[in-house]
Amino acid sequence: MDEMTFIDKIRKIIKMRHDDIVSSMASGGVDNMEKYQYMLGQIRTYQYLNQEISTLLNKKEQNDKDGTVININSKTEIELPNKELVGVKPTEKKIQQNSLNLPVGEF
Repeated sequence: MDEMTFIDKIRKIIKMRHDDIVSSMASGGVDNMEKYQYMLGQIRTYQYLNQEISTLLNKKEQNDKDGTVININSKTEIELPNKELVGVKPTEKKIQQNSLNLPVGEF
């Protein structure tokens, strides 16, 4: 059995049980407060399980796609403008980007 088929079946079972409890509560199947609290806890558990499965699937999809990883430790050299800076020798016109200690986008 394919893992996505398995996950879909689990989600279908969770949804079916959730809907059964909601239907039972709406049709008057609750005769005391303890039963109400118990059923409410079941509904919350099924909602939590469904959310966790969705979150795990979204993380997997993000990791599988190309281009989602950004390398911020690159040592790309950048050119400084040709303006004369006080105290900077002409031989120091090239610097490494990661030695600037500036937030990304502020050059």
